[in-house]
Amino acid sequence: MSDEFQQIDLLDLEIEEIFRFFIGLTSNKALQYLGISLKEGETVEKDLVRSRLAIDITDYLVKKMDPYLEDEEETHLKQMVSNLQFTYFRESN
Repeated sequence: MSDEFQQIDLLDLEIEEIFRFFIGLTSNKALQYLGISLKEGETVEKDLVRSRLAIDITDYLVKKMDPYLEDEEETHLKQMVSNLQFTYFRESN
């Protein structure tokens, strides 16, 4: 197995690392459901119901992580959630 594609046992990760992983997944899914393609040339269908769910879950995870975050990471994650919420608002109106 190449060094580039090492397998990770998720149970070996600390809970904060798992939450960061989930935050990345849910925020990217929110963008996709907002109709924003993450891959060049890919078209994605907008699904505002699912985007709202993904944004809410991302926000929840960021809030739960708050005691474990450095100031810079906290600011970055909260700004990311705000950007997702603003994009949702813009796309839903």
